[in-house]
Amino acid sequence: MFAFARTVARRVPTGRAAAANLNRTSKRTMGGGSHWLEVSQPHHYLGEACGFLTWMWIFYRAKQDLPVVLGWRHPWEHAEDPWKIVDHVDDLEGLEKSWDEFADKSTRPGEDDDDDDDDDVRQD
Repeated sequence: MFAFARTVARRVPTGRAAAANLNRTSKRTMGGGSHWLEVSQPHHYLGEACGFLTWMWIFYRAKQDLPVVLGWRHPWEHAEDPWKIVDHVDDLEGLEKSWDEFADKSTRPGEDDDDDDDDDVRQD
């Protein structure tokens, strides 16, 4: 085992030999040379737009869920819903009064919609 380590240590160059050895190695260029990835202008702008929309979505979700992620509130303690139906009505008594007046005016005792009660009865 030590004999193998000794032979490996002899093969590894150091100092000037190592520097000269670096210049002899080939440069790897990951499939195509030294130029950078080039795309057409429409693809570039489409990528910019998609990236912008992605970041806007991330910021929107952070606005909604960041307190949960940071542990400031529990996920089952929902935030205030801006679209919830509010049962509070301004001037509820006036609204009830006008509704009652309308109901009194629209119905008259003794009158009903169906004047054809006699025709509805089937006579055999």
